[in-house]
Amino acid sequence: MLELDVAASLMVEPLLKEDFQIVDQFIINWAISNNLVLKFYAKNPKGHIFSSYNRDATSSLHISVSKKVFHLNRHILTLYITKDCSGIEKIIAEIKKILIVSSILILSALSGGLWIIFRFLTIKPLEKEIDRRLKAEEKLAAVNNELDDKVKQRTQELSNKNIELINEIQQRENAEEEVLAQSERFRVFFDSINDAIFIQPFKEKSLAPFVEINKISCERYGYTREELLFLSMHDITDESCYEEFEHNINRLELSETKHLIFEAVHIKKSGETFPVEINANIVFQHEEPFILTVARDITERKYVEIEKHALKEQLIQSQKLEAIGTLAGGIAHDFNNILSAVIGYTEIALDDDLSADTPARDSLENVLKAGLRAKDLVKQILAFSRQTQFEKKPIILSPIVKEVLKLMRASLPANIEIRHHISADNCTISGNPIQIHQVLMNLCVNAGYAMRNSGGSLEVALSAVDYDQIAPLIQADLTPRPYVALTVTDIGPGMPASVLKQIFDPFFTTKPKEEGTGLGLSVVHGIVKEHEGAIHAASQLDEGTTFSVYLPLLVEAKEGGAEAAGPLPTGNERILAVDDEKAIASTLQQILKRLGYTVMTVSSGREALHLFSKDPDRFDLVITDQTMPLMTGDQLAMKILELRPNIPIILCTGFSHVMDEAHAKKIGVREYIMKPVTSRDLSEAVRRVLDQR
Repeated sequence: MLELDVAASLMVEPLLKEDFQIVDQFIINWAISNNLVLKFYAKNPKGHIFSSYNRDATSSLHISVSKKVFHLNRHILTLYITKDCSGIEKIIAEIKKILIVSSILILSALSGGLWIIFRFLTIKPLEKEIDRRLKAEEKLAAVNNELDDKVKQRTQELSNKNIELINEIQQRENAEEEVLAQSERFRVFFDSINDAIFIQPFKEKSLAPFVEINKISCERYGYTREELLFLSMHDITDESCYEEFEHNINRLELSETKHLIFEAVHIKKSGETFPVEINANIVFQHEEPFILTVARDITERKYVEIEKHALKEQLIQSQKLEAIGTLAGGIAHDFNNILSAVIGYTEIALDDDLSADTPARDSLENVLKAGLRAKDLVKQILAFSRQTQFEKKPIILSPIVKEVLKLMRASLPANIEIRHHISADNCTISGNPIQIHQVLMNLCVNAGYAMRNSGGSLEVALSAVDYDQIAPLIQADLTPRPYVALTVTDIGPGMPASVLKQIFDPFFTTKPKEEGTGLGLSVVHGIVKEHEGAIHAASQLDEGTTFSVYLPLLVEAKEGGAEAAGPLPTGNERILAVDDEKAIASTLQQILKRLGYTVMTVSSGREALHLFSKDPDRFDLVITDQTMPLMTGDQLAMKILELRPNIPIILCTGFSHVMDEAHAKKIGVREYIMKPVTSRDLSEAVRRVLDQR
């Protein structure tokens, strides 16, 4: 039906705008204005009625028509209309009655006129409106298409941007994860470093609180991380080196490299101090300067340096002692040769029938005693310089004490008084008299040094003690048995406990470098230990010091020494005496002649060999000095033994670096005698080797 086409065309625009209220109002108004319309409704493509109108029918004759409405080939709705046909039925009936014949003409004329009128009055405007609306719809569709394209383009752009944003977010998250991982790795590395690391702002220098520390800092200094971050380098630096530390920080600021290494002393939370090596650097973060300090604990290094220094000093002292030993050996040789002449001529003079009341005899006996003491002194020098072996034997201590005190009286200043108390006059020990002499001499010299300015009394005591009396005082492991106590006491300034604890350490000394080596008491301690004894030191400040030496007592023992003097052994054998010192050769000749021997003397090894080679059986014994020019005593002995293997030889020496008793016996020498030789020593040695033939 045409009216449906018209209605449909009028409803397209509001439908496109989804203005359903206008569509609904249009249907209702259309139906109301047309009395023949019984039903008028519209359905969407899904069959949903979204607008309708109903009117009661007055007749049974009606007609229903539907119209599908399309826009741009798209189905947008379907219109349904039902009309009442009762009025048309009446008109047709009347027309049939009145105009049966002319109905066709009239109807045609009317139809043509109506069509023209309807076309110009109704259809034409509607077509124009529809055409206008169609063009508007086309424009709207074009705009919609353009908008769709723009929306699609913008949607694609937004999608691309969204993808870029997602990628950027992912990259940022990856970067943040990498930064976090690097931070964790840095923290692991930072905390795994075995040196303490401190970071603080540079503007306040050492007073600035730390902004970062590593784990070892807390462990080494005894603080928690929170506590340490409230402190500064000033707080953990010992005040003894603070000024020097500040000076070094100022040097760091002025240095070109902004890097400096120096040493300092740091303090732990407990108050304990320890040495550190500071490696300081100025670093920048966002153009802000910071001090990065690496503090390395060098306690072990310091111990090593101290030990190294001690070893160096020990090496120097050892080299000095070696030099002294070499010098002592040379001096001993020459001095023993001199003593040989002194002792020999003195004994010869004493044998010249001098009466006991002759003043000269008393003087000669004193000369002989002095010579024998000088002989012992040379032995001590050689023993101290380790040029001879120390041998132990039973000795009585009281004579050694008295001899040392006699020597000390001559060497101590007048303001020091020597007192002694010997309650164990016959106490005997197993020891070396030279070493015991050295122990007491060293203790007395130290006591005198302690009182060199103030003066006072030096007391030496010798007494027997029980093990139970000394056990609480000493730390050494001693065998429970009787002991003899040798004590040396001074009333000097005394020593603090810190010094007393180190007093026996090698190279430790309280004396100035030019006055002491730190070896004296260390040597004393070693000697006492070799004698299976112990030494104890007690001291009070401003009261004095006492050194007590405890040595094992020999019960039922007598001091070793020479047997009771008797007549010297004699003989009538022929002896060849060789010595480059004419005085010694002369004394040998005179002593041996007095004993009944036939003696020929020569002054060189070559001369002796030449004489012996002429007649090897001419002599029964050869006595030769060791140290001679051109040919030494051992060389002469070997040459003579080649000529006559069974001839006894006695080798004498003041001292030799290359010859000792074992080597002499190895090459065939029967006796090895150290100069100076007394008449008894010589006569007994000569008789002994001759009787062994």
